Amino acid sequence: MTRILAKIIRKIGKRGFWYTAKWSWYQACERYREWSLGIETASWDERNESSSDPDCHCYEPLYYTCIDDFLRPLEIQPNEDVFLDYGSGKGRVLVQAGMYRFRRIIGVEMLAELNGIANENIRRVKRKLKCKEITTVTANAAFYKVPTDVTVIFLFNSFIGDALSAVQAQIRDSLDESPRKLTLIYMNPRKDRDAFADCDWLVQKRELPTRLRDEMRLVVYESKLPTETAYTACSSSLSASP
Repeated sequence: MTRILAKIIRKIGKRGFWYTAKWSWYQACERYREWSLGIETASWDERNESSSDPDCHCYEPLYYTCIDDFLRPLEIQPNEDVFLDYGSGKGRVLVQAGMYRFRRIIGVEMLAELNGIANENIRRVKRKLKCKEITTVTANAAFYKVPTDVTVIFLFNSFIGDALSAVQAQIRDSLDESPRKLTLIYMNPRKDRDAFADCDWLVQKRELPTRLRDEMRLVVYESKLPTETAYTACSSSLSASP
């Protein structure tokens, strides 16, 4: 309790009373959501900071409210749409997506340890889920072949540089193999360039609120039809860090 009070006092000094009050409310809501679901996804995990790939970021939980903000507007075709989460970590986004009637959900995570935690969280909440097929894949996303039935992709600043370029190429190759409507939701720091804005096979549909994360942007893209453009590579050369 003393540590929490000290953190609140520091935040008041840095950001002011009203921001801190709002932040405290969100933290209380976060803890309640975790408790009500019976899962543990809130803590950061820095194990992959020491990984061999400097273009991959450590696990960071996204506010539940942000997840709600991009899932709720989706026009999901029940038992047809397939959701893919890059850098799925402990499975918070997978669990929340599972509350919707996706046909199946896939989480791609490089660390087997985090996938183990995600699988345990999914097991704990399985009776509450509307999507019963949730799979975690332990793989380097740069080499992961995107299934041709994936229709929604979420990417929360998991990669930069060459890793992100490779992920973009994998998504584009999947669309080349099976042209379709695909929704891509991308969250990254505002100070960094949005690499997906350079992809002429995508069109930006809208930007969503990020709640208490003013330094981040959350953008929704959709794939273009083959008749609208020829698929070409994105010109991305990212080196910024989160």
